[in-house]
Amino acid sequence: MRVLLRNTQTGRLFGNSGQWTESMKEAQDFSSASRAITFASDRGFTEVEVLLSFDDPRYDIRFPLKSRGHF
Repeated sequence: MRVLLRNTQTGRLFGNSGQWTESMKEAQDFSSASRAITFASDRGFTEVEVLLSFDDPRYDIRFPLKSRGHF
């Protein structure tokens, strides 16, 4: 399982390069949901969700995050 940040408006994932990407391979794995939430909160990201990504996308789980200050 990988823990990713996904922009809910564009569908892009936060990448290892610090840029948003469409590539699952280039997406940054945060290792835990709490790390992903802290990262998003610290940067003031809005319109994002934590994506728990499994080998089979049927089992993926998404947790939408609210605006800054409401995580």
